[in-house]
Amino acid sequence: MERTIDAIEAKQLLRLSRRSSIPLVDLQLLDISDGILTYVPAGLALELLVIPVHLKIELNGRRTLYVAVRHPQCEPTLSRLREFTGISVRPLLASQREIIDAIEEFYGVPVPTPSADEATAA
Repeated sequence: MERTIDAIEAKQLLRLSRRSSIPLVDLQLLDISDGILTYVPAGLALELLVIPVHLKIELNGRRTLYVAVRHPQCEPTLSRLREFTGISVRPLLASQREIIDAIEEFYGVPVPTPSADEATAA
């Protein structure tokens, strides 16, 4: 059953990525550096269910933080990250499962599993 859900979610993410022109990222293939993780502390990553992936620094010094999110059009999440980091934030699309796994792997903290009611509401 989980495999079917993963396949369905993957198709939905691909469709959303194409429709929104927001890149889809495979977090299982990335090795995220500790330096990138410092931009979003574990508590905030858990609260917003995001993970920082890449920092782009332009020649003029402007910095942009690329963050994997499940819902890239969720402006409150992106605004909160901009306010917290003080720099530009760009979303990348990833599955909720991949984000949870990455938070657990890179921050070393367990992510509470949502109850059935919470999962349905999300």
